Formats: sequence, structure tokens, C-alpha cells
Amino acid sequence: MDEAIQFYEDTYKNTANEVSQQILWENYHRSCWSLTEQAENRMVLHWKNIGGAGDSYVAFEKFADHTTITQYDGNNSYPNSPSKAFNVRNSDHTVY
Repeated sequence: MDEAIQFYEDTYKNTANEVSQQILWENYHRSCWSLTEQAENRMVLHWKNIGGAGDSYVAFEKFADHTTITQYDGNNSYPNSPSKAFNVRNSDHTVY
């Protein structure tokens, strides 16, 4: 789980990625993550919003050269209605 959280943080801190503009770091706390699902190369984490509303899920599917991140905004969207998905190079955390 720690590896997935670090990958998420590194991806969103990479200013070459458009997604880096979509996070408010002052509202981010690593302790808000919890493990929902884990199987082979797939992990799903739950993000508990500090204010109690707007929870979300993030799925990580790791491959040799990239990881696919799938986001589910809101508790009701997981697992059938992803909000967005993108591929990230494992070597440098660049979205492509």
C-alpha cells in the first residue's frame, strides 16, 4: 500500500503532468488512505475525505513499464463508474 501511495504522490507532484494541477496539497493527508482490494498486480485504495464528504477510490494496475491509475470520484462510482483513467510511466511518473 505504501508503494502505491508513494506512486500516486510522485505522479501528482510531477509538474509535467496536467493532473498535478488537480490536487490541493493543503487538503491532502497520507493517513486518509486505506486498502480496499489487492490481487496480483492490482490494488484499490479508498480515500476518506478529511471533511467526511466526497470520498473516492483509486485503482492501480501495475505493468512492467507503466501503471494504469483509475479514479472513482464519490463512493457510489466504485467499481462500475470510473471518473477517469490514465497511464503513468513507472520510470519517471509521467502521464502519457
